[in-house]
Amino acid sequence: MNENNKYILEAENINKHFEGLHIIKDVSLKIKSGEFVVIHGKSGSGKTTLLSLLSGLEKADTGSIILNKNNINNQTEEELAKTRRQQFGFVFQSFNLLSNLTAIENVMLPLLPITKDISNLKNSSLDIMKYIGIDHRKDHLPSKLSGGEKQRVAISRALINNPQILFADEPTGNLDSTTGKAVIDLFLRLKNERKLTIILVTHDQEIVKLADSVIEIKDGEIVC
Repeated sequence: MNENNKYILEAENINKHFEGLHIIKDVSLKIKSGEFVVIHGKSGSGKTTLLSLLSGLEKADTGSIILNKNNINNQTEEELAKTRRQQFGFVFQSFNLLSNLTAIENVMLPLLPITKDISNLKNSSLDIMKYIGIDHRKDHLPSKLSGGEKQRVAISRALINNPQILFADEPTGNLDSTTGKAVIDLFLRLKNERKLTIILVTHDQEIVKLADSVIEIKDGEIVC
């Protein structure tokens, strides 16, 4: 692969301040397409903030975040929303499912505002749920799902837009060890079968061992 296009995402000297605190300190990094990347560090190290900056959920105060040669840190809020919707998928520790929607409706939700073909969207959502192994629970509300099932629904939702990069923030944090392992196995399957780039925040050393590359962060700085 050409040196100029092997990196899907790059951060150059990014900084972030919050209420007078310097949270992210002059961080630079490069992430290759198709990598399983783990951002690792203790609680309060800045790993979740770094994930938020890389994914455009927050803007860096200074520096550049380059996605396919475009600096998303210079985008307007409307442009950033479009980038997130078209290029990124998100999985969170708390699942973030809407309690009044069924599993399949939660999966469909990100694209509902921009699609007119609801039938096709429903079919696409069901296909993803089948791939993830949660289609048999498609008509259940989140309150009727286990933690592992909720996370599989959340992963299905994150894939509905066919993202280039999947961002995951402590996705096993609310799961028991067996269920958490199954979720990580699923991420590895997505990486291997779909060549999906995955950037995952964790403090779990067992997950770190499975990564293609590790970004170790301490007090807002990358530890070499």
